[in-house]
Amino acid sequence: EQGIISDELQHYLSLYFVGIWCSLVSLVGYVTNIINIVVFIRQGLQDSTTISLFSLSISDLGSNICTFFLGIFLVIKEMNILVEIVDWQDLSYVACSWPR
Repeated sequence: EQGIISDELQHYLSLYFVGIWCSLVSLVGYVTNIINIVVFIRQGLQDSTTISLFSLSISDLGSNICTFFLGIFLVIKEMNILVEIVDWQDLSYVACSWPR
């Protein structure tokens, strides 16, 4: 039975959206979260709302790091770089997905 899209197209769409698009979105997340962190520090961490939003920015920055490297590992795996010594799928799971 044929699906809506072929397996090959699904593979390339996954590579595009996870490998490239998510990495670019996480780079934007780096910049905006660093700006948020700087603003909250300059504003002063004196009330509970500011502390909560500051903590959320730090947490989101960590999530962006994991998402960025997940995309990079996927692209490296597809390019067959160092496949003899590193299992990129296992590395991406342990380094990027498991901490979430």
